[in-house]
Amino acid sequence: MIAWLVRGVLAAQLLAALAVGWWLAERAGWPAWAAALAGAAVPPFSHAWTIGMQSLAGAWHRAGSAPPAGGPVAAVRAWLGETAASIRSFALLMPWSGDAPLPSGADPRRVPIVLVHGYFCNRAVWRPLAGWLATRGHPLEGVNLEPPFAAIDDYLPTLEQAVERLRARTGAARVALVGHSMGGIVIRAWIARHGHDRVAGVVTLGSPHQGTWSARFGIGRNVAQMRAGSPWLRSLEASESPQARALFTVILTLHDNIVMPQAAQTLAGARLHVIAGVGHMSLAQSPAVRPVLAEALARAESAR
Repeated sequence: MIAWLVRGVLAAQLLAALAVGWWLAERAGWPAWAAALAGAAVPPFSHAWTIGMQSLAGAWHRAGSAPPAGGPVAAVRAWLGETAASIRSFALLMPWSGDAPLPSGADPRRVPIVLVHGYFCNRAVWRPLAGWLATRGHPLEGVNLEPPFAAIDDYLPTLEQAVERLRARTGAARVALVGHSMGGIVIRAWIARHGHDRVAGVVTLGSPHQGTWSARFGIGRNVAQMRAGSPWLRSLEASESPQARALFTVILTLHDNIVMPQAAQTLAGARLHVIAGVGHMSLAQSPAVRPVLAEALARAESAR
């Protein structure tokens, strides 16, 4: 479903690009080549402008706190990298390969991993990271959380099935779970319901563990659950044990353009790693995350 929705967005961007190019050529008198270039710039500009506005909102939420490491250079690097990751995800990956299986390794010494994507995404966003994990030998399983605007609890059977498929395929008693954005909250809810006996470790990337200000602008029951201080989040927190929390490694970026304030990504009792110069969507793809992820997966392997 997400793939078709994203294709609709792409179609709208293409129509806008054609309209701009036609208007500039026919009404404004631009040369055809210049009008065509300007029209072609509409889709990438829409990504860059949206992410720029989100980044400014994130900076506003950081007002009064210590600025992130790297200063303006890191902020620009995060904006450019996030624009590239957004185009890659929404134009190249999710519309066309969301139903395709992810690459997977087969080394029995490596902990198997279930990859859980975030809001308004599908498992294709993991493809760059999945390729890296597969070359390291990790058996992988990815989920598509649908329908896209359902309650988070509605996704738990899908995650349960993925965990059991991976355990059956590998013979492993315990698996690791990696969640991006809302995916980390889905993992927490799944553990709260099913326990942590089958879990070797969890890594969350940019997950709004305490809710996010930007959730007020989304649609869906899942978004309402991710608002700061929501009854659902409070209930989830009350249901979690210290033993479950100790399995988590939380990776956050100080330049997150979706989850804000950034401190809301922390989770009491979990290991915390803070990076800068990386945007929200980029967390699922950036090489800067991989050393921390590799360290967390090594701990998960030792826990098996």
